[in-house]
Amino acid sequence: MLRRLLCSLLPLAVPAFAAPDGWREVRVVNETGRTVSGIYVAADTRNARAGFTGLWQGNQLLVLPPGVVWDKPIPPMMEAGEARNVWLHGSCYVRFRVVYDNDAVEERGGLDTCGAESLVLRPGWAQDRAAFPGEEQGAGFRLYNHSGDDIWAVHVYRDGSSPGMAWGPLRNRGHVDIQPAWMEWGRACGYTITVVYAPYLATRRLPQTRSGIDLCSIRHDVVIDKSWLAVESLRPPATIVNGAENDVTIQRLYFSRPGIGAEGYRNVMLAPGERIAIAPPAAGQCRYRVSANGDVGGGAIVDLCARGETVLSGAVDD
Repeated sequence: MLRRLLCSLLPLAVPAFAAPDGWREVRVVNETGRTVSGIYVAADTRNARAGFTGLWQGNQLLVLPPGVVWDKPIPPMMEAGEARNVWLHGSCYVRFRVVYDNDAVEERGGLDTCGAESLVLRPGWAQDRAAFPGEEQGAGFRLYNHSGDDIWAVHVYRDGSSPGMAWGPLRNRGHVDIQPAWMEWGRACGYTITVVYAPYLATRRLPQTRSGIDLCSIRHDVVIDKSWLAVESLRPPATIVNGAENDVTIQRLYFSRPGIGAEGYRNVMLAPGERIAIAPPAAGQCRYRVSANGDVGGGAIVDLCARGETVLSGAVDD
């Protein structure tokens, strides 16, 4: 009977066994400072023009190949500082999704799990293009509909190609998180966004298209409003920074309007010193109290319509 201790922190404490046909082991090291509750993978269509078609497999922390048995329950969580061997099968190139114990999610694609001896998860790993071999794309972005009308579909595709995958419908003042898992690899970073408005609108708005958007390095929200085609940059003016002196990764930003109350939250993963440009959650509303993690009542009052940086420091709870 094959036995393996998944939660070992010492590489030499895990004996080497031949993987069953079609399966392989990949060592994952959790250096994020957070507890991981799930690791999911999907085949990545690295060389396909049809886009991302892989299906998400089960939680890899709990997956075993046929015939492999453990002599004790598999720990359902991967604690900070833990290293674990996980079993994978199928395509070498995968899209990798990590779910944390506060439901925050980080995801990236193009990871070569056949060529990599280990995958080290550190703060910012989903944005760091040098962290793993084979990765060549951005981490996705949040798109807000502040256009005043409902959107039927949002297409995001490589410059010069035809519209492919779409997100929608998207109500006015709604938002959607766009993950570019279907991008063609090894290509230029320029992409096009086409917005198709709802066909039932009395205004009969025509589709709008903007090209030349760099999605390889995007690190900000995108707002579709009445001026999104004309503005020089789609980057929102206000930037939130996790203070470099903090020793905690910001996993969630909370938004509340002074004198009114909570307006919601945004899952992020900002290591100390990292920043993200944030759009106002509600169209036409600029002043918000922005706080991090569990510090809901703290934070800072920020004008999210004005250009500038706000550093969250000192009151960032773990």
